Amino acid sequence: FLRRMLTHFLTLLKPEANSVSWTERIRATLGAALGLSSIILLGLITSTYGSSSPWIVASMGASAFLLFVLPSSPMAQPWSVIGGSGVSALVGLVCTHFVHELIFLIPLSVGLAILCMFALRCLHPPAAALALLIPLNGLSDLHLLAFPVLANAVLLVLFATLYNTLTGKPYPNRPVK
Repeated sequence: FLRRMLTHFLTLLKPEANSVSWTERIRATLGAALGLSSIILLGLITSTYGSSSPWIVASMGASAFLLFVLPSSPMAQPWSVIGGSGVSALVGLVCTHFVHELIFLIPLSVGLAILCMFALRCLHPPAAALALLIPLNGLSDLHLLAFPVLANAVLLVLFATLYNTLTGKPYPNRPVK
């Protein structure tokens, strides 16, 4: 019985066959790499020498995945990426000012960020990571909201719009009414 259950469980873990063409895989991979490079380049150009300001936030890696691999997803649309990232960072920063115990701070910050994204109709899963990373790293400077968070999100969306359009993937995706 246990062996049969274990075999069944392991069968459920087996991935489905990948039907994405190699051309599309390379297109998406190159787009994500170039999009993230554009963010880093902007950070290098605009930062002062010796600045400890981060050029890119970790959640942009997951955002790039959505923007270049799944550009038609509702969670990859401009308002979701920019609004979700901005509101989640703001929630993380505000929560960090008022709650000081990580055991309460992190779940509160992520939970409130998700609630705000629902309310503002800008669901973007990578943005929830910002609501976790900000308090986890003890960040409290409100300037982080503008740069790097919003600057990263806006630049990545602009690059995705250009790249996806030039490579035959319509972006942003307008829902059919």
